[in-house]
Amino acid sequence: MLPVDTRGAYTGVYDKIKIKITTAGALNVGKFTTSIKSSTGLKTTDLTPLAVNGDYQELAGGLEIRFAADSADTTTWAVAANDEWELEVYGVNEEVDRGRPRTIRATR
Repeated sequence: MLPVDTRGAYTGVYDKIKIKITTAGALNVGKFTTSIKSSTGLKTTDLTPLAVNGDYQELAGGLEIRFAADSADTTTWAVAANDEWELEVYGVNEEVDRGRPRTIRATR
């Protein structure tokens, strides 16, 4: 199985979220854990493992993730241990500020 969709609005500023399968198995048996940032770095705090159920599940910071069978395995819906993905997220109100050169009138 693979993560196929995310939804929600990230409530933090920035993070690289690690998603890792910690327990192999079929639906409701296989588990994944999410690692988020801490004061010491990215992907350093592991959250409680959750069983993969095929529906949207809590990820972190207001986001949800959904797993589904990949094209090579459409019948067993099993996850493999140590599969890992990374999700780079930005806050809903964050944007890159790009200033443009402007003229400023100088006065004395």
